[in-house]
Amino acid sequence: MLIHVTGRRSGRRYTIPVGYQRDPEAGLLITLVSEAPKKQWWRNYLEARPIEVRLRGRHLRGEAVVIAPESEEFAERVAATLRRIPGMARVFGVAGYDRQRGPSPEQRAYLARQIAIVRIQLDGS
Repeated sequence: MLIHVTGRRSGRRYTIPVGYQRDPEAGLLITLVSEAPKKQWWRNYLEARPIEVRLRGRHLRGEAVVIAPESEEFAERVAATLRRIPGMARVFGVAGYDRQRGPSPEQRAYLARQIAIVRIQLDGS
């Protein structure tokens, strides 16, 4: 998926390729941002803002917001992602991840510092 981000301060437009997960029933796209402290684009969505995406050749609009790392939704999205794609634990730098038990409190705290999760609610959903 490509996201089209307009900088909150600069007003410049950027197109960025990102991975995503789809929740079609809720009309949501979820993007997990690895190495979030080193990246800037997701900070544009600390408060809900409009976003444009290009998904499978279709131009879509919606509203994006960062999910608070201390929230239950953040913990649920991380756990669901790691259950579905255990190799992401390595990508996110989570040492000793056990798929059967899920992320430990320490691993969740680590992930809250290392990744960002952006929820995109598509228009018309």
